[in-house]
Amino acid sequence: MNKIIKGKRYDTEKAEMVGEWENTWDRRDLGYYAEELYRKRTGEFFLYFPRGARQDSYERYGCLDGLWAESTGRALRPLTYEQAREWAERQLDADAYESIFGDVCEEAGNVPVTLSIPAHLRVDLERRASRLGVSQSCIVAGLLDTKVKELSDDDILELDARRKAPCISDAGCCYVVTCLQIQMDEGEGRIMSMIDVNAFAEPGEACEYISKRSLDAYADADSCIKHVYTVSSRWIERRESRRDDAIPVDDTPIITA
Repeated sequence: MNKIIKGKRYDTEKAEMVGEWENTWDRRDLGYYAEELYRKRTGEFFLYFPRGARQDSYERYGCLDGLWAESTGRALRPLTYEQAREWAERQLDADAYESIFGDVCEEAGNVPVTLSIPAHLRVDLERRASRLGVSQSCIVAGLLDTKVKELSDDDILELDARRKAPCISDAGCCYVVTCLQIQMDEGEGRIMSMIDVNAFAEPGEACEYISKRSLDAYADADSCIKHVYTVSSRWIERRESRRDDAIPVDDTPIITA
């Protein structure tokens, strides 16, 4: 079955069927009824009713809001993530449920999650965790629950045009300083924010800036809030010439962490 509902395509041929429930094993039974849970490549879920949706399904899933039925009796209903979980809890056994949504953790706190990432990102994750002195889980969780402020190319171009010392080299390279604010709790760190605070044309300028900021952070070494600075390079093509009334460079962050 292939149908577009509210601007989104739902195709049982392309989506993966991750769960199935039948009211009887005998498909020749006139009362046979089935519900199939599908997951799209985008992670969205939908239910497919190969023999049509029964009255209780119409009531449970809201037939007037998204459920679409063909004249042949087949029906399809997009589900939210929570609706898909509720369906799986009701219609599937524990193993089938966890194969779709992961292991159930009954205790509050961290939940184990299995992720697949490219090999080069794994190496980068290990390096970042080692450099910051936190666990890899802290890095991943921090990225999902972190206030992030990034300097766009336009922000850097505007700054380059205003500042006396350029923040983009003649070759088009820019070194962006990022401040990570980490909250330490019993030896474990949680990234609270990840903010681009300044940009420079030369790596030495960026390192000098970090040295000055790190000295201020060292003076408050007893605080549970730590500030860690990193430098990343970026290639930017200048779009206009620099202005004559440019402002001088100082140690004030462009964005306050």
